[in-house]
Amino acid sequence: MFRKRKSYFLVFILLCTLSPVAQAQNGHRLIIDSLENELLKTGVDSSRMNFLNGLGYQYWKSDSYDTALYYAQTALQLAQDLDLKKGESKAYSIIGITYFDMGRYTDALDNYYLSLNICELLGDSGGIAVGYSNIGNVFRRQKAYDQAIEWHLKALSIREKLGDKRNMAVSYFNIANVYGHTKDYDNAITYYEMVVEIGKELNKLDLLSHAYNNIGNLYKRTGNLNLAMKYHQNSLEIVKTQGAMNGLAYSYYNIGEIYNLSNKPKEAKYWLSESMQIAKERNIQEIIKANYAGLAVADSLMGNYLGAYHNFKLYIALRDSLFNEEKIREVTKLSMEYEFEKKEAVEKVKHENALFQARVQWGSLTIFVFVLALVGFTLLYVTRLKKEKEHHLFLTQQEVTRLEKEKVDEDLAQAKTDLQQFLRQIEDKNRIIEKVNEELNALRDSQNQMGDGLKSTLSELKRQNILTNDDWLHFLRSFNKLYPKFSIRIKELQPKITESELRYLMLTKIGLEHKEMASALGVTTDTIRVTWNRTRIKLGGSIKDAPQSLLNRMGVA
Repeated sequence: MFRKRKSYFLVFILLCTLSPVAQAQNGHRLIIDSLENELLKTGVDSSRMNFLNGLGYQYWKSDSYDTALYYAQTALQLAQDLDLKKGESKAYSIIGITYFDMGRYTDALDNYYLSLNICELLGDSGGIAVGYSNIGNVFRRQKAYDQAIEWHLKALSIREKLGDKRNMAVSYFNIANVYGHTKDYDNAITYYEMVVEIGKELNKLDLLSHAYNNIGNLYKRTGNLNLAMKYHQNSLEIVKTQGAMNGLAYSYYNIGEIYNLSNKPKEAKYWLSESMQIAKERNIQEIIKANYAGLAVADSLMGNYLGAYHNFKLYIALRDSLFNEEKIREVTKLSMEYEFEKKEAVEKVKHENALFQARVQWGSLTIFVFVLALVGFTLLYVTRLKKEKEHHLFLTQQEVTRLEKEKVDEDLAQAKTDLQQFLRQIEDKNRIIEKVNEELNALRDSQNQMGDGLKSTLSELKRQNILTNDDWLHFLRSFNKLYPKFSIRIKELQPKITESELRYLMLTKIGLEHKEMASALGVTTDTIRVTWNRTRIKLGGSIKDAPQSLLNRMGVA
């Protein structure tokens, strides 16, 4: 018992209480090592499932997607074996966010819907809100902004009812991000300001810092540089108190960029250089690249064109380093040879007379033209290599799509097999019930004593489970693989649909008649007809409608 409590406590500490700042300073490796050590000490129980989910989550945060999928899928299998629905929902969610970051949005949605279905069965409001939020993020990434806003508002509504202010702030963030993508900056700023209010109320410095930073970026886009500077300086003051070095690098860069836009290159160079120092110490490649670009602009504004060219060259080199390092080295070599030749020419000019000085002036113009030509050559060459890379990536994506389609086809075939087996079990049970009816008729004729055949049949019937909870959950998993959006669509059309009415529609979908449903569920056909009439009325059907024709008209058949 002590071991189990200790395991739960460690999972809670590692997954819930470590702040982003602590993670940034100590790295994900410490958390992962702790979880893996605890995993070795556990048996096949709920603690092991929690550690597996925790490892999947931490590997996702460290961008190790294949490893994250391995642990989350292992946790999913264990949760299903132990019938731990909450753990199963968590595993589906981790698999979904991993596929999301990999750009496999269809796979992400499939797992989000599976997680959401379980949360709805468990009545887990917080989990439902997370599912809505995750689905909204997929629609945002796919640029379906209206749908993204709709799902995020549904998540926000639940969190407001729960009074969950920390996650209300998350919903405000998500909604603001969508409005920012649609360039509706007023609404975006309004929702970020709501995040600021909650951050102040809860004293959550990370919320305040991120909100101030994003508001500053929005004001920068609209050209309001004074307000942009104010919010970025607010963000800077917070990250200073936190000691978050990555945050400092980003804040210094943002302030430097505003000075560039304000035509104050001297101040811009100071802040960009401060950012560059931290970024190089911590190897933050994106910030290093952005600082090179910012320094090139500052040098250009100050008239230091050689310095601008030097920083621009470093920006190009870093941007394309993963694209073609060998070609970048060749261009750098050409640039170094040019610098050597230029210095040699300058030394020679020092010993010449005024005539040669005039020629040097002409030579400077030639050098300038040469620099421009070199830059043009670099851009042209990198562009061509980029197109070749994009073509290769396109071919690779086609192959990945083909393999994913084969995997989907296999999953669908297995789901169909499971449903067919389910239907065969119902047919077997129907035959047993018919056999009982025949024996009862025979008994009524004799009215003397129960025959051995009837006793055997009734004993066999007692051993049959007509349609247990486990049967239904197994059926639900197979059904959702074949028709992943069926229940979601029904609930969108009629939010007040009950579980029994939804179950009736699912059995109708796979072709069961009322008599077969009654046998499978252990109820009378009258009960099934009552359920049908209630369902038909809720879905706006007429008395002439048949169940399948109503589904066809609703577009969910």
